[in-house]
Amino acid sequence: MAQKKRTERIEILDGMRVLAIFMVMLFHYYSAFGASYYQYAFKPPQLFNEGYLGVQLFFVISGFVITLTLTKCSSFVEFMKKRFLRLIPAMLICSLLTFSLLRLVDSNNLFPVSKSFANLLISNTFIPPALPNTFFGVKLAYIDGAYWSLACELQFYLLAGLFYFFSPKSFLRNYAVFAILSAVLYAIINAAMGYDFFSPLIGTKVFLEIRTLSTDFLVFHHHLWFLMGIVINKLYFQKYNQPLLLLLLAIVVLQIVFLKTLYPILFTLLVLLLFLLFLYKPQLLAFLANKVLVKVGIASYSIYLIHQYVGVVVINRLSPYFGSWNFVIPMLLMLGLSFFGVMSYKYLEYPLGKQLHKLVFKQMAKVPVGVEV
Repeated sequence: MAQKKRTERIEILDGMRVLAIFMVMLFHYYSAFGASYYQYAFKPPQLFNEGYLGVQLFFVISGFVITLTLTKCSSFVEFMKKRFLRLIPAMLICSLLTFSLLRLVDSNNLFPVSKSFANLLISNTFIPPALPNTFFGVKLAYIDGAYWSLACELQFYLLAGLFYFFSPKSFLRNYAVFAILSAVLYAIINAAMGYDFFSPLIGTKVFLEIRTLSTDFLVFHHHLWFLMGIVINKLYFQKYNQPLLLLLLAIVVLQIVFLKTLYPILFTLLVLLLFLLFLYKPQLLAFLANKVLVKVGIASYSIYLIHQYVGVVVINRLSPYFGSWNFVIPMLLMLGLSFFGVMSYKYLEYPLGKQLHKLVFKQMAKVPVGVEV
């Protein structure tokens, strides 16, 4: 069987990104905030309440893509430089827009954290604000609460890069062991049984400090999603490798044990089904490779960064003019921000990333617009 080229863009994944970002937007625009932010004449469907799980779909895609990116880098330093060069332009543009727009239009002061210059700065470092808050007693926050997942992504990049360049051939085995053990340990530390077991051994104060610190490293909580993506990447190039299939199923079972509740469990099974179709019946997902969806998928990072607080403020300010029809505002926002994301990527982020790439790598090579997103 011929090997697939590792340089080809996998457009179905871009379509999946659109599914993920729309899930998250539906959640934030219809369910995540209370009546003081927005109120509709009808009760949103329960599925909208579960839209936050779109972030987990992003994590699975990230596990797949980062595994591919690692194979195209010659060192850990090169890998991390490329990741930062991908993240920085959109973060700079979208965080500045959020900061500026909310200072101008958030007259109801729904999101005061977005008006802080200190929060703008800490957000652009990709450092979880909880870390300096814990160690230095400051009160920093993300300029948009959705940014929490970026710190989680960056922690994954660091760990995946270290494990890969320590031993490329043993990457999957080593990272799978680490990810599963860390996910189990995180679950124990943050469960009642962990408190009951460890508190008498190390003292309640020390244990609670460890528990608080663990929440600053959310990659451990979400590790199994990233690991699913890594295994799916390996299966993409070795479709009938039975040990890999068994490992994927084992990860899904363990994930279900941790999740416990119905909708997240159903979501996990749907994600498994989606990627099995991606691996073995990709023709059934060909609609996800639609040109418009691909463009929106490539821009989904920008859309994610700008959508939450800006979008909620827009809904809040415009709702009095729409009355009982204010439920259409989120739909218009989803379309408008998708357009913004595509334009921002094409005319701002990509050119800025290209210039930064030349500066950092001191060469004129074109920044790849491939799967490295």
